[in-house]
Amino acid sequence: MSLERSPSLDQFKDGMPDKLPDHKKQRNFRWVLVIAILVIGAGWGAMSFLQSSTAAVMSGTGSISGSVADEKGKPVAAQIYVLGTNISGQALEDGTFSLEGVPAGQQTIAIAHQGSGFEVPAQIRSGENTLLGQVQYISTLEPQE
Repeated sequence: MSLERSPSLDQFKDGMPDKLPDHKKQRNFRWVLVIAILVIGAGWGAMSFLQSSTAAVMSGTGSISGSVADEKGKPVAAQIYVLGTNISGQALEDGTFSLEGVPAGQQTIAIAHQGSGFEVPAQIRSGENTLLGQVQYISTLEPQE
């Protein structure tokens, strides 16, 4: 107890009071505050770790990116799937795409557009981005007459 908060003799000139001041509430509040700060700090640290490349390496996942163009070289906004998983995405209007959380190892990437598609093999490395480059989308559909 600090000297400023210590009782003076003037407070006890009539004898001891029935009930002395209880500092237990302050102590309990401090403990709650310390625990809350620790929990918030641990949560922040966990979120930072999960967003880091170290977490991706430890979890065995990577990412894949590239672009899709048709046989004339025009960008295609195709659907992108990682076969055998529930990971999918949509290429943007400029044909670029990026998928996160892809399991490391040999994967098959399916590219689909307007009812047809094809598959591209890709080797995903843990904690790294695999760049497919520009994938040429050649439709196997014949125009209906």
